[in-house]
Amino acid sequence: MDQTSLQAWAVARSMFKGCMALPEVYKKSTSLKPHNFEANLLSFGKRQDVVFTKKNILKLHKGRVALPEFRFWIKQPFSAFEKIKILLEFGNFIKAKKANLEYLLVLLSTCLEATAVYMNFHPLCVALIGDEEGPIFFFLRNTRSPLLILRRNKNGYWHTQSEVTKEEPRVKFSFASIDVGMQSCLEEVNPLVASALGDYQIEGYLPLMDKVGYCSRVTAKELPLLI
Repeated sequence: MDQTSLQAWAVARSMFKGCMALPEVYKKSTSLKPHNFEANLLSFGKRQDVVFTKKNILKLHKGRVALPEFRFWIKQPFSAFEKIKILLEFGNFIKAKKANLEYLLVLLSTCLEATAVYMNFHPLCVALIGDEEGPIFFFLRNTRSPLLILRRNKNGYWHTQSEVTKEEPRVKFSFASIDVGMQSCLEEVNPLVASALGDYQIEGYLPLMDKVGYCSRVTAKELPLLI
């Protein structure tokens, strides 16, 4: 996968998972699951009504104006409008930057899914992760239910999930507060300093978390979240 394709796929997947974390549009967001379409196009959903070039997907990430391909959405304007509406709601929600649990869930889903894509396809991350497996549970400290789970599926691809399972995590990563979680997603904290200050708490197989942390920094460097 070339660099443009990798970054476009990471952005599309992260937008999809970010939308899925928005409670008010959760059910509708399932229709946004991205698919590669033709050589240089990505479709939000199988219906191929909202289709972007990979370069335009990257423009969306940078906050620039980028329209879907006219020849596709004009054939199914009503379903295309519903999807675009959800994507706009997601964009507006992210830009609002509110320090609450709902915002942290959306932000974490967005950033962690992009990291998962890099763990699957970026050469440095693939070599580093090797045959490691999860799951990794992300918590707010002193809460019983995880915010999000990062795991490898049966096909060997890393992805995020919000559904809680009964299995034991291989790693438990806890943020001391909502603010710490947000700052971590936005790469505004030094991981070593945060650990020393107690802002992070890590239990379980530490080498795996170190590898995920490295991949998250590679992702953030190449695809910084601009909000």
